[in-house]
Amino acid sequence: MLFRAMMLAGGIAGATGFSQFPEYSQQYTQRLAGAVDELSRVVRAFDADAGRLDLTREAALADMAAAGGMASALALRDFWRGSA
Repeated sequence: MLFRAMMLAGGIAGATGFSQFPEYSQQYTQRLAGAVDELSRVVRAFDADAGRLDLTREAALADMAAAGGMASALALRDFWRGSA
C-alpha cells in the first residue's frame, strides 16, 4: 500500500513538472533569439569599427587577440585626420 501511494505521489509530481515544459521551452527559445539579435548588433558595430580602420573582421580580431589597440588606433587615426 505504501508503495502505491509513493508511486501515485511520484506520478502526480512528474506530471505537474512535465506539464510546464512547453512553456519553459518557448520562453527559453525566445531568450535565445533575443541573445542572437543582440549579438548581431555587437558584430555589426565591431565590423563598422574595423572598417573605419580599413581592417577586415578577421584582421581586427587578430589585432585584438594580439593585444593590439584597435580602439587606440581608431582614436589616433581620427586625431591625425582631424588635424591634417
